[in-house]
Amino acid sequence: MNQERDQPTIRNLLNELAFESTKLVKEEAALSRAEVWEKLDRMSNHLKLLIIGGAIAIAGLVHLLGAVIYSVAGMVPIEQRAWLPALLVGLIATIIGIVCIIKGSRGIKFKNLALEKTSRSLNQTVEAL
Repeated sequence: MNQERDQPTIRNLLNELAFESTKLVKEEAALSRAEVWEKLDRMSNHLKLLIIGGAIAIAGLVHLLGAVIYSVAGMVPIEQRAWLPALLVGLIATIIGIVCIIKGSRGIKFKNLALEKTSRSLNQTVEAL
């Protein structure tokens, strides 16, 4: 008679299954949320770099245009000295901006948004079942 009490009933097994299933879903959702926030944080860093690079490149372009204006308008020998510094500053700023844009855009790819950890965990759970 004691053995019958020690054996789990169908009701107890179903309750345990429901509890474990709920716990598993909650854990997978928490892992998914954490991974999404991690990906979004990384993506926002790349976007910031892209925006900063764009702003610097625009500033460089303004200087380059200023140099072109000085060179065209400055056909007088005294004026020619004014466009060279603007040209150099514009080139350097444009190069820095382009490097930032390239570096920032490399990190912004839709494949980087895939939830690998969550997918792996779900696959392991399915295989275990």
